[in-house]
Parts: sequence; C-alpha cells; structure tokens
Amino acid sequence: MNMDERMEIFKLAQSYKISWDLVLPSAVYEVVLAHAQSLGCELDVLMLPLFVSVASFMGPNTKIRVTESWSEPTSLLAIVAARRGERKSTVLNHVKKCSQNTQAEHQIQETKDDENGSPETELKGTPFFDDVTETCNVRGSRLFVIDNLEVVLKHVTTLSSFWNMSTLQKTVISPCCDTSSAGGINVIAAAQGLDISEIINYPDPGRLLDRVLVLCARDAETLRISLKPSTSPMQTILQRVYDMHNKDEITYAFSDDVFQEFER
Repeated sequence: MNMDERMEIFKLAQSYKISWDLVLPSAVYEVVLAHAQSLGCELDVLMLPLFVSVASFMGPNTKIRVTESWSEPTSLLAIVAARRGERKSTVLNHVKKCSQNTQAEHQIQETKDDENGSPETELKGTPFFDDVTETCNVRGSRLFVIDNLEVVLKHVTTLSSFWNMSTLQKTVISPCCDTSSAGGINVIAAAQGLDISEIINYPDPGRLLDRVLVLCARDAETLRISLKPSTSPMQTILQRVYDMHNKDEITYAFSDDVFQEFER
C-alpha cells in the first residue's frame, strides 16, 4: 500500500467525526475543551488519553454493567491517530505526568496514614517491554501511556503466543498483583495518521485489536491557547476520580439510549 492510499484511508476515518458537545454533559464538555485549548490540541487528540487515564483511576472496584448478566472492568485499550504536529506527544506526556503525580500523592498520604510505613515518593514503573514502562498502577489497574506504538507492535507481534487478551493479562497483571482483584490493563497509544492502516492490519491471531478503540483525530483548526482560571487542573480531576472510587464498589449501567446504540 503506497503513501497516497494510506492517507486516503486515514482521511476517510477522519470523516467520521464525533460531536463531543452532544456526547458529554455541557459542564464536562467545557472542562475538557478548556484543557484541549490549554494544550494547543484538537479535542479529539485529548479525549481518548483522558478516558483511559480516568478508567485506570477508577480502579478494580468499579464495573460497567452492559446487561444484567454481563459486566466488564474499567479496562480500555485505545489508539489516537493524528497527523504530525497535532501535539500527540504533548498530550500523552501531560496525561502521563498528571497520572504519575496523582499516584505519588496518594502513596505519600497512605504512607502517612500507616504509622509503620516509610516514605516512598519515587514511582518505579514495572517494565512491559524494553521501550515501555508502566505509567502507574492503581490498586492493580495498570496504566500504560505509549508514544511509540509502532516499536511496541514490532515486539509483540513476534510473540504469537502472547498476542491475545488472556495471555496478555496473565503475563502483565499476574506478576504485579493478586489476579483475583486485578483491575485490568489500560493502554493509550499514539500513532501517525499514515501508519494507522498498517497498524490495524498487523498480524492478530488472538484478535486483540478487536478490543482496541481507534480514533483518527480531525486536523486542528486555529485554537486559542488558554486555560480558564475556573477550570480544575487535570491532576485534580484524577484525584477526585480516585477518591470517589477508592473505597466502595461502584457499578455503572448503560442507559437505554446507550444500550440501543451499543446493540446497533
């Protein structure tokens, strides 16, 4: 497939636009839009990284009930594809930093609450592959923020026995936590728009890519880069998500409209 053909596929995917102002409650939309403006990126580039990070901080006690007999953990695998210069790395680095700072603050607080504990402020991520280190681990719910997806795929597609969800979970989660309480894996990765057609056609014997959300971000228009004073910092948002889901088991259910869209 030549470059022109790859670009046509990416442009076609871009044409399926998401109206975030219709998907999100107005208050939430205003907050995430303000953060996108502060980062100088299109909202499409920010949404999946933010969704995945929030899902990770919900932790293993949170479930999504699709039907009465079907529930899923808050585990998301996602790829945001965009042209060069659309600030993908800026967004991923910001999400990574905010996620790590949030976990570090909670580790410090938990150490203070434990009279026998000793301060441990430095996060030491668990290696996944040579080029990928765990961003943070929220009570067993592991977050990976990957800015070099092509390199990672070259690693995993050479391991045919690894390239499926069951083996991935056993390999990645088991060494780090009790699998009975494991929250799952949350991965957000960035890719160049030209490469997305090749990525989704990678060898996939375990059909892992069937579980991956892929968003081809629209090209940025002229953006006003500013953060409203009333907008909560992203780290504060993640802290509130963590605090809300830290102690109690919470189950979210699909609304009737969402379930109908899911069935469609």
